Amino acid sequence: MITMREEKPKVIMGDATEVRSIYSTNNNVRVIIGADSRSLVDVRVNVPWDLMRRPDSNYVLVSDNENSLVDALKCGNVQIDLVHAIRYSMFKLWGEGMSKEQRDEVSKEMSRILFTLVNSVKKHRKDGNLGAIEERVSNTLKELNDLADKLAGMNYRKAAEFIRENSLFMVTFAKLAVQGKDIPYTSNMIERLMGEVSKRCKHKWAHWSIKGLENILHIVLIRYMRNDIYELFYNAYICPSANPWCP
Repeated sequence: MITMREEKPKVIMGDATEVRSIYSTNNNVRVIIGADSRSLVDVRVNVPWDLMRRPDSNYVLVSDNENSLVDALKCGNVQIDLVHAIRYSMFKLWGEGMSKEQRDEVSKEMSRILFTLVNSVKKHRKDGNLGAIEERVSNTLKELNDLADKLAGMNYRKAAEFIRENSLFMVTFAKLAVQGKDIPYTSNMIERLMGEVSKRCKHKWAHWSIKGLENILHIVLIRYMRNDIYELFYNAYICPSANPWCP
């Protein structure tokens, strides 16, 4: 476990990926970051979400809607990545047999609903019209529920249920904007970080022990999250001034 900074982040993100192992099963890498403070909260290998370090309370989880993560962290406030919300709805519709042409139309409609809200929040945060944001949140929830009713009427019940059950988690960023709090509506930050993990650890020839994987993760993630600390580490251990081979 690594703690990069002492302050407790108000916004956290979590994600997981599988990495090849020297054992019979793959290693499961789980990472939690503080998005607003750009801090690495915890990184573990083969440890469940509920045993990982997180802020004590009063934080918002921005997530791609991984249920095990949401359930384990027991957040009061959750924001589902809007792009993932749309993709997951389309996955549900695909599973229920909707044609690609119809899915494309539903995707356009859902994108219009959600990103109209995004643009409204951006506009009215600047002009201070918080009442307009509240009104747009109400309209967005109504439109999402109308879309869910339409899909249910077409017998796409799983997709309709997903939209109904998660619509409130799609507008958290806007509701908090009314309170003067700015949180992301996507999980892009941690997805880029996990891309670094994949780039460094998922080569075809790479099969990791738990300890070896933890060591490389610490180096990779420290470099990604806090370059100043990585430079100290690099100068002290990787390329000290006494080493004649260093540039």
